[in-house]
Amino acid sequence: MNIKEDKLFADILFVVQLFAAICFCGAQIYVFTTNIAGASISWILFWLGFVFINLVLSIQAFFDQGDRIIKQTVINYATWTLSIAITLGVLLWQGAKWSSVDSITSAIVSVGFAGLLGYKLKKKMDIFNPRLKAGTAILLKAVPQLMLAYNIILFGGGGIASYTIIIGHIMINLRILQVFLSARIVGWDENRKSIVFGELGNELSWIIATIAWIIFR
Repeated sequence: MNIKEDKLFADILFVVQLFAAICFCGAQIYVFTTNIAGASISWILFWLGFVFINLVLSIQAFFDQGDRIIKQTVINYATWTLSIAITLGVLLWQGAKWSSVDSITSAIVSVGFAGLLGYKLKKKMDIFNPRLKAGTAILLKAVPQLMLAYNIILFGGGGIASYTIIIGHIMINLRILQVFLSARIVGWDENRKSIVFGELGNELSWIIATIAWIIFR
């Protein structure tokens, strides 16, 4: 595809992702009103942190070398951040309690943060370094999703909407594609690379959670 076709395709992806974020919010909230089995507070809480970090990375990429596609990526991450925040609020409103799985997840993420901090100090990296943000994003998404798989094995996955499972894979790969299209126009920088790296960790862990959901729901 040429640049003009890239932009047209990116426009389509932009609209699809906005629609998907809104539908995710509606579908998952609908399921939560009747069943929260398998859903953990830490899963959605850290998911919120993940999309927020990628929102920050995309904003930095836009200011470093802005283009129309990365601007759309910023809007998409902002929409997902709002949708997930609302979903977390509904989960808490439905009476979800902090569990031992949440505590284990938080402990693993905390140890990971300590490791990243040690790496930062050893390499004398700036705290806003995109690689550190990518590592943080993986901790906030991959670890909770792996623990979500464990939670589903223990309690079933009835509280996880089918739409959430399916659209998760679609949106992860569309976001990666969107960044690739942006990089074709302005080139690869550390922010764009870090977004893709974080999303790849997101996809691999979501595959494992999906397998657990299919088997134990």
